Amino acid sequence: YTCDAGYFGNTSDLQLPTCTDACPKGSYCPRGSATAIKCAEGTFGPEEGFSSAAECVDCPEGKFNSQPGQTACAACPAGTFQRL
Repeated sequence: YTCDAGYFGNTSDLQLPTCTDACPKGSYCPRGSATAIKCAEGTFGPEEGFSSAAECVDCPEGKFNSQPGQTACAACPAGTFQRL
């Protein structure tokens, strides 16, 4: 069985359309994903079940993250800014 987009699974002989679980926050899972793929740095995934990198949200002005797989962005330190 191939996992639907927004879900992932790496167990052999999967027979449920939900596979292992919904794709976790901070990541996305295209159809057939065995594992979740982290949203890129500078973006975040606030909800479960994203199916493509296009669903990862850009950090808004005045916020950033420098690590992939984040569920939110942090405020830029005083005296700094995030290039858009």
